[in-house]
Amino acid sequence: MLYIPPELWSNIYMFTIVVDKKRSELLSDIRKGPKKIKIESLYKDIFKSEGPLEYWNWLHNDICSWINEYKPSYFVVTDKMKSFYLREFGLNVRSEDDVQCLVETSYDGIRYSGKFMWNKYVHHLKKDEFDDFYYLATTHLTM
Repeated sequence: MLYIPPELWSNIYMFTIVVDKKRSELLSDIRKGPKKIKIESLYKDIFKSEGPLEYWNWLHNDICSWINEYKPSYFVVTDKMKSFYLREFGLNVRSEDDVQCLVETSYDGIRYSGKFMWNKYVHHLKKDEFDDFYYLATTHLTM
């Protein structure tokens, strides 16, 4: 169980009253925090030779790969990925072309960074999904 000091919790609790509808999402993001930081730190150490920010692109790539069950989304989109996009973004992915377009740009034509996309995907993962990705990432990266 994650321990949060009372003085910090009182600040968080006051904030959650203001955004009551988003309370469960906020608390979920807070609970994911320590594991998310550990994954980011591992990637930063492993990919530091590729440039100071390149690890964000690897994080984004790996979480997308995990969501698609390690199949190349350029050729096949699994039911897991289709249901994730439908559940979290309301997007009906019918083909590989739909995924490539989503990964590269948004509907408004803006190209997003790996950091933005990594955070977006983590935010939308359910607890058990995030825990599964965390386990796989930390197991494989620390071997």
